[in-house]
Amino acid sequence: LEEKKLNKTDIRDNLTSTDTDKALSAKQGKLLDEKKLNKTDVKDNLKSPETDKPLSAKQGKVLKTLLD
Repeated sequence: LEEKKLNKTDIRDNLTSTDTDKALSAKQGKLLDEKKLNKTDVKDNLKSPETDKPLSAKQGKVLKTLLD
């Protein structure tokens, strides 16, 4: 393998870049990791009283069917 040095100008320290050939900074990677959705937070029922948790797509479809 040919060794290549990564230049600072090739590192993106934002989450809005559309560059697919540039590296994401560790700082932004950490930010993404901290904000990611935990699968255990997704509610797959219509009886949960938690208003700060997302509803599964499966249950969204059930609701849509009930409303149509």
